[in-house]
Amino acid sequence: MKSQKTSHRLWLHYLFLTIILFLYGLNMFSITAKDSTPPRGDEAVHLRDSLIFHNIFSDPSQITLDIVRNIINWSERYPLLRPSGYYPPLVPIVTSFLYMFFGTSASTAVMSNMIFLLILIFSIYKIGALIFERNVGLLACVFILLYPIVLQHSVLYMLDLPLTAMVALSIFTLVKSDYFKSTKYSLLLGFCFGLGMLTKWTYLFFMLGPFIYSIFKALLPKFSKNDFERYSRSGVSFRNIGLCVGTSVVTCGPYYFPILPILIEKTLTHSRMISAHGLNSLLSIDSVFFYPAALWRDMITPLGFILFSIGMVLLIISKNNYKNFSVTWTLIPYLIFTFVILSKKPRFMMPWLVSISLVASFCIGQIQSRKVSDNFLKLIKYFGFLFLIFIAISFFREDLRLKNSIMSSSKENWKINEIISVLEEDIAESRKNNTSSHTPKHLGVIPNHYYINGHTIAYYAALRRLPLSVIKLHYYRGTAYEEFVTKFDRYDYILTKNPLTEISAFQKSIRTMHSYFYSRKDLFQHLQTFNEPDGSEVSIFKRL
Repeated sequence: MKSQKTSHRLWLHYLFLTIILFLYGLNMFSITAKDSTPPRGDEAVHLRDSLIFHNIFSDPSQITLDIVRNIINWSERYPLLRPSGYYPPLVPIVTSFLYMFFGTSASTAVMSNMIFLLILIFSIYKIGALIFERNVGLLACVFILLYPIVLQHSVLYMLDLPLTAMVALSIFTLVKSDYFKSTKYSLLLGFCFGLGMLTKWTYLFFMLGPFIYSIFKALLPKFSKNDFERYSRSGVSFRNIGLCVGTSVVTCGPYYFPILPILIEKTLTHSRMISAHGLNSLLSIDSVFFYPAALWRDMITPLGFILFSIGMVLLIISKNNYKNFSVTWTLIPYLIFTFVILSKKPRFMMPWLVSISLVASFCIGQIQSRKVSDNFLKLIKYFGFLFLIFIAISFFREDLRLKNSIMSSSKENWKINEIISVLEEDIAESRKNNTSSHTPKHLGVIPNHYYINGHTIAYYAALRRLPLSVIKLHYYRGTAYEEFVTKFDRYDYILTKNPLTEISAFQKSIRTMHSYFYSRKDLFQHLQTFNEPDGSEVSIFKRL
C-alpha cells in the first residue's frame, strides 16, 4: 500500500514538472519568435560556432584535405578543435543537429536550451530525492526555474545554462555511485564528467569539491568489525575511481590534449582580467561580497537569498548524511571564483544555483516538518505552487523586472542583414568580373558596439556562408593598435562607425585604429553607408 502511494506521488511530481517545463518552453518560444534584436558578444560567438558545425555535419563530403589542414591549424573558418579559440564544442554540436530539422535560425538555437532544462530539472529532482526527500527535489526544481538569472539565460544562446544542467547531472550520478561503490554509476559519472568539460571548462571548478570529498569518503571508510570487508570495499572504490577518471579522459581528452597550452594561457589571462564591475583585488571587500550581493540582487532575489541562508544553518546543524557533501559542494565554487578568479560576472556562477536551490528547498521542508500547523502549511504549499505556475506563464512581463540589459525587446533595425548583403554582392561581383587578383577574404571590424561588432557580424556572415573571415580588430593579442598596423594590408574590407560609441575597455585602441584607417582611406573604395537607430553611421570600405 505504501509502495502504491509513493508511486502515485512520484507520477504526480513528474506530471507537475512536465507542465512547468511545457509552460516554460511556450514562454521561450514566444519571446524568441518576437525578438529581432541581433545577438551580442559571446552569444554571437556561440551561434557562429553552431553554424560551423552544422555546415560540416550537413555535408560531410565537403571536407577536403585543405579543410582538414585548416581544422588542425585552427583557422578562422574551421575552428572545430577549439571553436572561437576558447569554447568547447558540445553545445554547438547539439544545436547543429536541431538545425537539420528546424532550420538555422537563432530561435532554433535558443530553443535547444529546452534539452538542457530537461536534464537540469530531472537531475535536481533526483538529487533532492536522494540526499533529502522528494518534496525538497520538487520545490528545488520550481525555485531554479524561477530564479531571475535562469529566466534570462533561458532565452539566450549561452553556455552557462547548459553548464548548469551538466553539473546537476554529474552530481546526480556522483551521488548514485554511493562513493564509487557502484561500477555502473562510476562509469556514467566519468562520461558525464567528460561531457561537462566539453560544455565549458569551468565545469571542473563546480565538481572539484564534491568529487574530492567523495574520493576521500570512498578510500577512507569508517572502521567496521570486519577489516577485510573494509579493505575490500576500498579496493572496489579505488578501481571505480580509476574507471571514472579513465572514462572522462577518453570522453574529453581528444579535444583538450591538443589545445592544453593555449587553454592554460587563455585561462590565466581571462582569470586575471579586471571585470566590468571594477574589481582590482581578490582580497578586497568588494571581491568577497561580489557573489553574495549578486545572489541578492540579480540571481535569486532577496527572498531566495534569505531562504538559502537559513537553509545553510539548518543543514549544518542537522543530522543529514549528506550535509558535509552539500556544504562542500556549495562552498568550494564560491572560494575559487572569489579568491582565484578576478574577473567576475553573475553568470559565471550559475551552476552554483543547483546546490543553492536544494538548500533553500531544504529550508522550506524543515519549517514544514515542525508541524506548527500542518494543514495550514500544506495549503500554503499548494497555493504557492499555483502562484509559481502563474509566474512561469507571465515571467517576461516588464513590470516583473526579470529582463535586464542582457535581453532587449528592441525592434530597432541595426541593418546587419543589409551590411552582409552588400558584402555578399560585392564578393559575387568580384568573382564574376575577376576585377581583383584574389577573392576577398578578410573583413576588419573596428567598432565594438553592442550590435555592431566583430562577433555579431561574423555570425551573420556565417549564416549566409560567406567565404569571409571576420576579424574583431580590437581583440588582438598584445597591443591591438600595433597588431592592426602590422596586419593592415591583409584587410580586403573595413567596417567603421561614426561616431564611435563603444562598450568595452578598448576605447583608446579602437579610436586610434579608427583614426589610422581614415588617414589611409584613399586606399579603399567606399561601398555603402547605413544610418543606425542610435544616430550613427556605419560604413563599409573595400580595398582598391
